[in-house]
Amino acid sequence: MEQKPVCWSSGAAPLGAGLVLGAWPLAPAPQPTSAPADLQALLQQAVQQALAAQGSANGQAPGTPPPAAPSTGQRQAKPKTGDQATGVCSLHNVGMEHHENERGSWYSHWLPEEERHCKGRR
Repeated sequence: MEQKPVCWSSGAAPLGAGLVLGAWPLAPAPQPTSAPADLQALLQQAVQQALAAQGSANGQAPGTPPPAAPSTGQRQAKPKTGDQATGVCSLHNVGMEHHENERGSWYSHWLPEEERHCKGRR
């Protein structure tokens, strides 16, 4: 059955009417890819309120960073990254031994063919 072009005098088709232009059905309008500006503003406002409530629950004024850890006179250890965090050398696929002295702690393994230690990938 052939579809005929339809024209509505009021400018709006009744709900459920298959609006056709020429012989082609009308494609649905594309959805916006980003949220409207007022929605973005509401989201940002909600985040700010949540952060302010969290700060007041901790006894801090809004926007105040958390207090620094008390100093013990010793240097703070850097967080371990890469193979030092896992204790496994990804370069040689071997487990490493844990070492420690007054300057800190680390993992390494011995390379007999090169007569040196390897600390893995950092």
